[in-house]
Amino acid sequence: MPPPAPARWKGTGRPPTRPHRGPTRCPLSLKELAQALPSEHWSEVGWRQGTRHRLPSRFAAARIRPAQRDGRDRAPFAEQ
Repeated sequence: MPPPAPARWKGTGRPPTRPHRGPTRCPLSLKELAQALPSEHWSEVGWRQGTRHRLPSRFAAARIRPAQRDGRDRAPFAEQ
């Protein structure tokens, strides 16, 4: 999932480089993100040797951006 393009630059100040919240772009919980990832993104990794056998678990990697600084100067959004 590539991130959407940042807002169009109006020619004054520094050009925006990060996407901003909007009607189509709102915070997503980590649980929702993990459930939405396709099976190709998950891989099984043996992370430790147990007493009887190797202990495997499934891991996925995704590039994210924390949402807590997204609306620093605005009133908080309604709880989802």
